[in-house]
Amino acid sequence: MSTGPSAPLAVPLARAATARDVEKLKAHPDVNRHGWQIEYDGSLLVTVTLLARAPGYGSDQVDPYVLSLECDSYDEWPPEVRFVNPGTHQYMVGQDERWLPRIEGFPNFGLHARYQGFINAPKRVDQLVCFSLTRGYYDSNHSPTSQQRWIQSRHWLYSTIKVLHRALQPTYYRGRVG
Repeated sequence: MSTGPSAPLAVPLARAATARDVEKLKAHPDVNRHGWQIEYDGSLLVTVTLLARAPGYGSDQVDPYVLSLECDSYDEWPPEVRFVNPGTHQYMVGQDERWLPRIEGFPNFGLHARYQGFINAPKRVDQLVCFSLTRGYYDSNHSPTSQQRWIQSRHWLYSTIKVLHRALQPTYYRGRVG
């Protein structure tokens, strides 16, 4: 894999890799252990609901977050990840910031409500969930170390989701943005 911008794959290849790994993901014990909800559109979109806990929350108090994982370049590249409005499953810049988590101090992680500077679309303004297991990281011109780089035979959907799960725990999660 190069470290430049990603590119969509042939749809049948991306769809086959996504379908294979969604089945593997649904069978993973962390799905039940952590209460993740997985939805798959049968093509290139996976939606995952994760539960967040901030310091001071009671044992049953959580904030749910809905993630959209767009897999049109999967699994050569990681999925494009966005936190989305749970009602629409979309993210509209300037309207849906309240559906973003506030994450502080999580290493090698950034969350930008409105980012401009994508390599293949410099005028595009969109949310950027930025770490080396998201496509946006590569499309925003980052250069990962060899330990950070997405490796097709090693990383998969679970790898991306697990990082986000860890970022939504009390050590780093500070509540909703809005």
